[in-house]
Amino acid sequence: MFHASNDGERWEFVRSFAFGAAGPVRTGFGVQAPTGEGCKVTFDDIQFEQETLQSLRDGS
Repeated sequence: MFHASNDGERWEFVRSFAFGAAGPVRTGFGVQAPTGEGCKVTFDDIQFEQETLQSLRDGS
């Protein structure tokens, strides 16, 4: 599951996906601006937690 937040408090469901790999998985971050002049992005406070969410739609 991929969730995103602008404030670190309210998380919104973005999409669901599976890696389909039996071994270790490498991940990365990317951004896109499908319309307009593009965008400038800064990633900060990135955390990974392996947990089961109670609600897939609201990130809780």
